Amino acid sequence: MMFEAWLQLRGETPPERTVRTLAEGRSLALTHNLGGGPGECVSFVSVVGSELTD
Repeated sequence: MMFEAWLQLRGETPPERTVRTLAEGRSLALTHNLGGGPGECVSFVSVVGSELTD
């Protein structure tokens, strides 16, 4: 998910996977993963990109 978000932000995904209305002009993306079984769940949240400030 992180790699896909990074590609989307850079505009480098194949046209059939590009979400132009969402990714265009953005500099940050959020990914969220859940995994594991009952009692052993793992949650991972990541922010990908860079935010430039003046």
